[in-house]
Amino acid sequence: MSKPRTIKLFCPSLSKLVELVAWEEQRLDLGSIAGSFGLDPSTVKINGHFISRGVDLVSNSVTWGSLLMFFSAKGLSTGKHDRDALVVDGKLTKVGAKRSYDCQPNHTGISQNQNKKLRDSSSDFLGKGDDRLGCRYLNENMKRPRENEVITLTLRKRTR
Repeated sequence: MSKPRTIKLFCPSLSKLVELVAWEEQRLDLGSIAGSFGLDPSTVKINGHFISRGVDLVSNSVTWGSLLMFFSAKGLSTGKHDRDALVVDGKLTKVGAKRSYDCQPNHTGISQNQNKKLRDSSSDFLGKGDDRLGCRYLNENMKRPRENEVITLTLRKRTR
């Protein structure tokens, strides 16, 4: 295992420099990079390159070592010094706006992974599971519901 390395990140739209400590075999966590600058994680680009990411905003296939070797081969900044920092671009998050991927905060003190396991195991006792509609169902992918989904929603409403 290699030693940790300090990588300098610079966001020109905010004129902010951030230091990040990472190992070469560590995958990129674009959610934490975006959070350190207050950027929307889905819009983050490093040195002008969009990097694929999973649902958890961590890159599935790109490690820091492979990314820095790619940038070095292209003659781009590699983040070794302040003047050679990696350039991070993206859209600023709106202040006070809810994030579509975190609509229901976890206030129980249970991690989301444990909470999911708990729900999965209790769904055997409840039959089909919990059918309540949360904001996650309505705002999934921030798209309008299809016509058949709207019909399903109206059928579930109680008529008085």
